[in-house]
Amino acid sequence: NIGSAGLVTNLVCVRAADGQQMWLQPRFGKSNLTLADGKLFLTTMDGELVIVTASADGFEETARAEVLGKTRQAPVISNGRLFARDDREVVCVNLTAK
Repeated sequence: NIGSAGLVTNLVCVRAADGQQMWLQPRFGKSNLTLADGKLFLTTMDGELVIVTASADGFEETARAEVLGKTRQAPVISNGRLFARDDREVVCVNLTAK
């Protein structure tokens, strides 16, 4: 996320080799992310889990669901399950379920 100190935040892809911005998803909101299996798994400050397919060419949101209360914690993935927490609970989402 870029601009997290301000009111508006954007999700930005930056090429690590030279810092060139590849794309920007405007007004995405503050979130924490984990990369696994070629996807970004983000938890927003409002408690939503967002799954994104992202590459240097672009951004495609594939799923979004409210799973928590307000949180600032990054999700963790292990053995096909995503774990996320807020101040009251931990949730587990089975990522392999059809």
